[in-house]
Amino acid sequence: FWGIDFLMHSTSARRLASLKANFELASYSRTKTNELRRRLDLNFAHLSAGTLNVYREGESIAAIRDQAEYLAGFGMRFDELNTDGVVAIEPALKHSRELIKGAFYFPDDDSGDAHLFCRELQREIVSAGATVETSMAVTGIITDNSAVVGAETRHGLVRADAVVIAAGNGSPALVRPLGINLSVKPAKGYSLTLDLHGIDETPHTPVIDETLHAAITPMDGRLRMTSTVEFSGFDKRIDPRRIDGLFSLLEELYPRIAAKIDRREAVAWAGLRPVSSDGRPYIGSCKVPGLFINTGHGALGWTLAMGSAQLLGDLIDGKPAEIDARPFDAAR
Repeated sequence: FWGIDFLMHSTSARRLASLKANFELASYSRTKTNELRRRLDLNFAHLSAGTLNVYREGESIAAIRDQAEYLAGFGMRFDELNTDGVVAIEPALKHSRELIKGAFYFPDDDSGDAHLFCRELQREIVSAGATVETSMAVTGIITDNSAVVGAETRHGLVRADAVVIAAGNGSPALVRPLGINLSVKPAKGYSLTLDLHGIDETPHTPVIDETLHAAITPMDGRLRMTSTVEFSGFDKRIDPRRIDGLFSLLEELYPRIAAKIDRREAVAWAGLRPVSSDGRPYIGSCKVPGLFINTGHGALGWTLAMGSAQLLGDLIDGKPAEIDARPFDAAR
């Protein structure tokens, strides 16, 4: 039923409502991420350089401008740039300026390495005395008198007064036996990470190519490129053609870097994004007492992570939420 639900939420009004809700959650999440970064001194290749959304074709401009102007009404800052303005912010693009017609620059955007961020958090959690189990597969949620009593694992029952389902694409299968239907579908995305050590004129600003729907992000001597949405179930096999496409993007935007890197040293990866049919994550309680949901963030998983966690934590504790939680109601 995901496809039907997706079509139902594809109207202009519903798309704008999801855009607004996700922007407010993303802004809140950025604040919470930076608060945590400073308080715990987390190191994860954090970069506060904004984002350049570059475009090549004239027909791409209007859609980006309309979306940016809409979100500007809710506090988002942006600048529309010509080619000279793009190169002024990211000089490494001067070698491909003939391809770039202009860009929208979002100065408030941050970036970093999500994997390093998780490792840093794990270190802090363990040092605080908690235990992180990374190989204890959960096979089901156990209830008694319709209330949660714990999670069944391959090592036995883990009892708990509250259980949070934050299992990405695995979330629907865990809650379906309890009569809960989450409209979440896996969408495969690819990334390619390059080592830039020893290469000069490297970029320092994340760039999103609107024509190819791909992103290129600098990360402390590395460059990570991400692209593609494939609906191929739970298949995480890497299609070499997708990786070739990312190399082609590098050749187009950063030809001098492409000529110097060793392709054999590049690290290719494919992962499954949990995409909700209405474009918003599920965050909050559901009809089973003690069971909470936090999933369906799609390609915005890390972007929305800290805001989603804080929002859910407040809901679990019965505290007033700092942002409107209704668009993300897990029981919607």
